[in-house]
Amino acid sequence: MHPSFIGPLAYAWLTSATLRKAMTRVSRYSHLVNNEVPVNLRDSGDEVLITYDFSKLESLNPALRERCRLAMCVQACRRSRGEDFSPSRVSMRQKASECSDLYREFFACEVAFNSPEV
Repeated sequence: MHPSFIGPLAYAWLTSATLRKAMTRVSRYSHLVNNEVPVNLRDSGDEVLITYDFSKLESLNPALRERCRLAMCVQACRRSRGEDFSPSRVSMRQKASECSDLYREFFACEVAFNSPEV
């Protein structure tokens, strides 16, 4: 799926000069396209941490939405900066499963399961 499917926010992402600027824009304006899952950004200088607040979801499968959200973020980074992009780490609330290695393969980094923060 091309990021532009999401609308103006995706174009803002794609036209950002850096991933840091793109993530800042998503954090600042995500409520315009989605008010169910706030996007928060913490910039420590050395790294940028994006967290999603899934507590407001009333979905039948919040774990699926969590995985999709994380995958979309990483795919957007790869589309913007090249397929070799990988986050330094990914955290999920869900428990580890027999598919855990597939997540590590897709994200190309260590994936923490049972995490209090996503």
